[in-house]
Amino acid sequence: MKKRGKKVVKKVGKRKSTMFKGRRAGGKKKKAEMKVPSYYLKVKSEFLPFVPGKTTFKEIDRNNKILEDFIKLVEKKFDPIWYLGTDYLGEELYERFMFHHGGFMEISLRGELNCFFFENKIADVRRAILHACEKLVSKASASHLDKHMKTGQKLISLDNSLTGIEVK
Repeated sequence: MKKRGKKVVKKVGKRKSTMFKGRRAGGKKKKAEMKVPSYYLKVKSEFLPFVPGKTTFKEIDRNNKILEDFIKLVEKKFDPIWYLGTDYLGEELYERFMFHHGGFMEISLRGELNCFFFENKIADVRRAILHACEKLVSKASASHLDKHMKTGQKLISLDNSLTGIEVK
């Protein structure tokens, strides 16, 4: 400290820049590998109530109405559902939905249903799907569907999914 008259002036050292924090020598940024669990439920069965027996326009329209009823029943037993839209992947048509409290569901009219969550809500959504099948078709179809359900957990990398994948 130096005194100049009545004022006291402090010497301030060099400020360290935070701009290059977290970078290695050579300017490359460090990546913290973060893996989080992802829970899924997959069903591929002709016993889903909205799968058409024939591929006529009348039958497809009737099955779209059944799909709407199916969604309403799942919504009552599980969580509010938001419709995202229709996607065409190859020759397959998917109706996509999002659950209000987290989660994603895609349904194909060819008998495929996939649900994905970051929290373990698989048991609850399984009960809701089986309840909807019991109401729309029969208990026998619901029990057959229960045997075809595949559930599990995967660890996914958030770096690859959210920040982009480096192409080599």
